[in-house]
Amino acid sequence: MSAQNIDIEFRVCVETRPQEVVCVVGDDNKLGKWLPHRAQRLRCVQSADMRPGEEGEVWSRIISLPVSKDVQYRYFTSYIKQADNEDCDNDITITRWETNIRPRVLSTKTCQENGTGKAVEFGFYDGKKSIDKGWLLGHTEIQLRLHSSPIKLWKSKTNEQQYYKVKSTHMDLRYRESDEDEASSEFDDDVSQDVGAFNPQAAVSVAVLKEGQASLHEQGPFGETFCPATDYMVFKAQTTEPEFISFKLEIYLDSSANSTDEPMYLGYAYLLPVNFQQTTGVKSLPINGPRHKPIGQIAVDYLIIKPLKKSACDMKVSYANHWKQRRPLDVGHRGMGNSYSAKKLAVVRENTIASLSTAGTHGADYVEFDVQLSKDLFPIIYHDFSVVLTLRKKTKGDMDMFSIPVKDLNMEQLQSLKTDHHTVLHDKSKDLHEEVTDHEDHLHFPTLSNCFQSVDPHVGFNVEIKYPQSYKDGSHEMDPFFEMNMYVDIILEDILKNASNRRIILSCFHPDICTMLRLKQNRYPVLLLTCGINSIWCPYTDQRCLGIMDALYYAQSEAILGIDVYTSELMDHLDYVQRVKAAKLVLFVWGAIDDADTLNLLRRHGVDGIIYDRIQELKGGTDNIFKMEQDAKMQLPTAMASSSNERMEAGGGLAHHGSYDSHALGSMESMDSVE
Repeated sequence: MSAQNIDIEFRVCVETRPQEVVCVVGDDNKLGKWLPHRAQRLRCVQSADMRPGEEGEVWSRIISLPVSKDVQYRYFTSYIKQADNEDCDNDITITRWETNIRPRVLSTKTCQENGTGKAVEFGFYDGKKSIDKGWLLGHTEIQLRLHSSPIKLWKSKTNEQQYYKVKSTHMDLRYRESDEDEASSEFDDDVSQDVGAFNPQAAVSVAVLKEGQASLHEQGPFGETFCPATDYMVFKAQTTEPEFISFKLEIYLDSSANSTDEPMYLGYAYLLPVNFQQTTGVKSLPINGPRHKPIGQIAVDYLIIKPLKKSACDMKVSYANHWKQRRPLDVGHRGMGNSYSAKKLAVVRENTIASLSTAGTHGADYVEFDVQLSKDLFPIIYHDFSVVLTLRKKTKGDMDMFSIPVKDLNMEQLQSLKTDHHTVLHDKSKDLHEEVTDHEDHLHFPTLSNCFQSVDPHVGFNVEIKYPQSYKDGSHEMDPFFEMNMYVDIILEDILKNASNRRIILSCFHPDICTMLRLKQNRYPVLLLTCGINSIWCPYTDQRCLGIMDALYYAQSEAILGIDVYTSELMDHLDYVQRVKAAKLVLFVWGAIDDADTLNLLRRHGVDGIIYDRIQELKGGTDNIFKMEQDAKMQLPTAMASSSNERMEAGGGLAHHGSYDSHALGSMESMDSVE
């Protein structure tokens, strides 16, 4: 210990899994400056060194830090590939980390005077326990999904089975089986082991999207019960080297979902790296029986999620699963509302900077808008996947129209060409040309970065990521489209680069995009959008976004913040509001709100956010809740000083500071700027 530094012991109680280690990260250079790969690794304390009052597993390390400095820090658990390294390296998988909005704080001066006490509880401080899973750093997540009656067995009796048990295990193809003839392998120096031992972060977990089983959990000895006709089962594994990972699906016969008898083994199927040629797809695999002969087939839907290459995320703060309870938030739909197909059209063109800014001046707490990519990969704001261009025919005065995908035009073309909305193709009475304006804020296709620069920073952004899906009638919104990982990465990088302290919510109708948004970053929350099942639109093929309960189970399985449902469906099932709340999810609603009575009914039932058109007519005020909170905080020190002076005068000059903590206030101001 030098004159400028003091030895501080970091000591935490946390139960770990095999090969899992505990680390501490913080705002000091010695603590990695919030970067997990530079964090300090703790050591497991021997039972003889446990202190009075300590129970369970304790991890500790003494670190030299500057004297007279408040240090902010967090604990997290992880897998580290090079386990013999004292400090965490780049090959790190975060499994759990403390996500309280304000990090732990210690005063080195206080520690110098009083020393350190017994181990603290992992995740618990300031009266609250908050722990979240990690995000993808250098590793990839592979998901295998079973749904829509995927198992076909050729024997009629077993094919009519209502319940199976399915288990997924994995192997690293670089390692051979332990009982393999050594002479038959060229890898004589390799040690046999499964991928769980070689790469522990790849352990397979499972979720079944139904009541009580939707949260991710470990598999049973025979896997999990699966009803092919109704269930949606998801297996997940993470690995740093997906090109070597294969999966084995084992299928058992289960006479009843509640049976306690050991299930009968039916067969197995292999999914090899060669099957993962695309980001997502469905593979039909042969099921081999106990005698290694084909007895049927299984359709496996897979998804490959890669880490964000240029991640700006660290462990300073996360809002991925944080929600501060307020009144229901007012969110301007496409800014001031739909300006093409609604009964009452918006007064300002939708999804333009003018529309977003105008909604803010009329009291929108958030504005919702749609983001997709141009051909040259710029994130631009536009709702539909296609636009209509008008061409003059050879015959004088005649015009022709044709639709072209937004993705096939670069940003310069989109912003300079004369375009029409796709509704003109179906309604010939519409004017082919919209009102011409030269004002940049009113033009179509503003860039996402320009929106961040131009709209009042107090106005939050509900960024809906557009990505096409297939419909149950066999049609598709847009096919082909951009590769998912690249598409999401470009949009996320733009947001992380330009958002600053603005409040951000990410959302999408496509469940796989929501999964990627959740795993590729740790900063912003994600909502799954759902249309429900109604007569207005043809339903999507993906059952996870059809009904409110389907969306709820999906949100639980991916640990996203919540769901955003179509208003009409919720109005028919208002009891679902409490079911969503009981699941500890956030609930937004969107669309089909034409009057203040509907708006107020939703508010009374306690939804968290309402996305609607014509906010200037329906909101009934111009107050932005975040601006009001900031103004109140700015006035707090003045009010407290005035109150303190009054007490001093009344009490003979003695100031009573009460419970006011200036450090806490400063933290609150900085955090609440994006809360």
